[in-house]
Amino acid sequence: MYGFRFSIDNHKLTVIATDGYLVNPLEVDYIALEGGERYDFLLEANQGGGNYWIKAETFEIDGTSGPPFKFIDHKAEAILHYSGTDVPKPTEFANILNSPRQCSPCKMLDCPYGELHPSYNIECIGDDKLRLFAPTPASEMPEEEPDITYFINMAGYAGPLKPVSSLNEKHFSFPQFPLTTYYDKNDEGSFCDINSECELGEGEGRCRCTTVMDVGSNVTVRLVISAIGEERKAIHSLHIHGHSVHLLKYGYGQYSSENGSLLGSSRDLTCRDDGNDRDIFDKIRCPNPSFRSTNISFTLDKFTVRKDTFILPAGGYVVVQFRSNNPGYWFFKCYVELYYRQGMSMIIREAVDQIIAPPEEMKTCNSFIMDVNDFMTAIEDKRGSGYSVATSTSLLLFSNVVITFLLDPF
Repeated sequence: MYGFRFSIDNHKLTVIATDGYLVNPLEVDYIALEGGERYDFLLEANQGGGNYWIKAETFEIDGTSGPPFKFIDHKAEAILHYSGTDVPKPTEFANILNSPRQCSPCKMLDCPYGELHPSYNIECIGDDKLRLFAPTPASEMPEEEPDITYFINMAGYAGPLKPVSSLNEKHFSFPQFPLTTYYDKNDEGSFCDINSECELGEGEGRCRCTTVMDVGSNVTVRLVISAIGEERKAIHSLHIHGHSVHLLKYGYGQYSSENGSLLGSSRDLTCRDDGNDRDIFDKIRCPNPSFRSTNISFTLDKFTVRKDTFILPAGGYVVVQFRSNNPGYWFFKCYVELYYRQGMSMIIREAVDQIIAPPEEMKTCNSFIMDVNDFMTAIEDKRGSGYSVATSTSLLLFSNVVITFLLDPF
């Protein structure tokens, strides 16, 4: 449910990659992590010896007095141990000093806020400020101007009614049958387009369907994903299967100058009102977001950073872009299991006319054993009809950090 801020006492972190893509080196004091994100960094062991805390601390605060508000002591810890120094026993861990950061200001990468209250002495740096170390190949580059743009608002509700989570007021339900192998067995009426109007019925189970976003082949798709409306306090970690995306921009909510608390949604976006005074759910879900002005611009070039997992700031938005060059059914979701199981997810239905039907032998309840040659033979008759072989990606379940230690203290 909560993101972490990662740091190592008395050491800087030089970030060199995120989600598998090399970036221009950036020296920071903290790396903020939400579910599924990955960062590589270099660590220069320049302290001459000793033991130092490696920390992953949540962003939870007690909220009783501040700013700065005291962080709740929920953290994971390890020890950076220099060779030639005594290895501390468990009974001696308390003797390892917690060293305050000696920086003014300290720098935090992937900070989920546009800025923190000055009392925290932290400069926030969004991932959209990172630049790729090597250019994106031309075959993988989307166009600068999109062929299609989708506005998607993510909303949750945890009031007296049953908690719900949605995309454009739709609560995702999984299809009854696997799409790749048994698509035709699914009831077509159970699918709904991400931009379609919902049939609002009675009770809490309304607008529940298998939400899909249809994308053609080899087009440039822009997603403007927001968390605006009356229920906007959560920070989301978003993951897309089958693609990495170019991260164009983060937009942030409005924060109090007095205590740093979230006051309202980003002024860049608005919830379009269709004039129907329906109920509390409409105010929460904001089913029709749009930009308030046409003057908001984005820059995309071959060095724009790429990720497959990215944050959605509370009360803010994120803009990403990708090229639809991978036919298939791709899951898009909030990484927090509670939210996506409540319905904060959808399927990107990409270039369906180019998806190869699986061999009939695969459509059984028995063990499926087929080598590569047999598989290619089974689909050979379809490959000459404009089909291409769809690929897949694996799902990483946890945030992780790859650490390179330069252990040369002397």
